[in-house]
Amino acid sequence: MRPAQTVISPWAVGSTIVGIIGIIATVWYCFFFEDIVDEKSLPVIKADTSPTKFRPDNAGETNVPHQDKLIYNRIARKDEDLKKVKLLSPPQTPVALTEKSPSTK
Repeated sequence: MRPAQTVISPWAVGSTIVGIIGIIATVWYCFFFEDIVDEKSLPVIKADTSPTKFRPDNAGETNVPHQDKLIYNRIARKDEDLKKVKLLSPPQTPVALTEKSPSTK
């Protein structure tokens, strides 16, 4: 028995050769013709030198109306509940440590 022979298509060989020639031509062009572009004609982007933050002219002069109104507290709670609010629990008291006897094995 003879091993099966693989037949390579002429189109595959031709396209491989054309691809390799194209890659070689591209690399050659990039290495030898990179100085064609004049660096002075390229646009240069520079950072803005103005400050990004600045104080407004009328800082702190904004008048917000109705700041003294407690509408939401009146809806959610009664006046009695406002007086009974407890924010923190009482502080913990320290406990004296007792000396443990050595454990026996």
